[in-house]
Amino acid sequence: MPPILTQLRRCSSRRSSVARNTAGDSLVSLHAVTAHYGSTIAVRAVDLEVKEGEIVAILGANGAGKTSTLKAIVGMIDLSGGTVRYEGRDITGLPPERIVERGISLTPEGREVFGSLTTRENLRVGAGIAGQRAYPERLEEVLALFPVLRDKLDVFGGLLSGGEQQQLAIARSLMSDPNLLLLDEPSLGLAPIIVERVFELIARLRDRGMTLILAEQNVDRALQIADRAYVFSTGRIELEGDSTRLRETGDVERAFLGLGVEDGA
Repeated sequence: MPPILTQLRRCSSRRSSVARNTAGDSLVSLHAVTAHYGSTIAVRAVDLEVKEGEIVAILGANGAGKTSTLKAIVGMIDLSGGTVRYEGRDITGLPPERIVERGISLTPEGREVFGSLTTRENLRVGAGIAGQRAYPERLEEVLALFPVLRDKLDVFGGLLSGGEQQQLAIARSLMSDPNLLLLDEPSLGLAPIIVERVFELIARLRDRGMTLILAEQNVDRALQIADRAYVFSTGRIELEGDSTRLRETGDVERAFLGLGVEDGA
């Protein structure tokens, strides 16, 4: 069977020289990460870690710092403080293309498929320059995960439905053969039945060995699927913990609203 279908974990030769993390080690970790947009602080001294094989949810309202945290991991914003480590190595300041080569991929908020390119061309772009030799094999692997796209290969991305575009965006991210997949608001703007399909797909990816960070406003659904969660407010982590425990308390809602878990009702 193709590698993405059998394990969806580090299996490519470009990363074979990197030592595997032992059980329990962090695959990616952020320490005191701070980032600005001009004079505005987007992320404030964030400490976060994700272990191999986990789904970790980043929860919060619009402007809470979720997207900025994901962009900090993939090098899309400059840090004004702190470090990002991946597989035990400092990747702070590396350009995004180098981070993709190391095995991290981001599915952006709003899908951002190329409307003037066909589905096939979008997927080829996702493979990157280094992945063109393996493109036919990876295409078949990804289409096995997203069968709806097989009949849409020659359809322009802009003509796909919202649900099809979201599947294309995730599929495009998988074409680079990542170990770690970052998903930014994958349920945004989708009908409830399509949201369920997307979350089912995310669960299947984790079950096949992939590590995921899921930034979401859909708190209940994200906590159902995630192993652990961080709740952000105004760029800070207000709350973190095991998802099952967080679902049983009222703290998530308070932290989500920026009230603080120690505040009164």
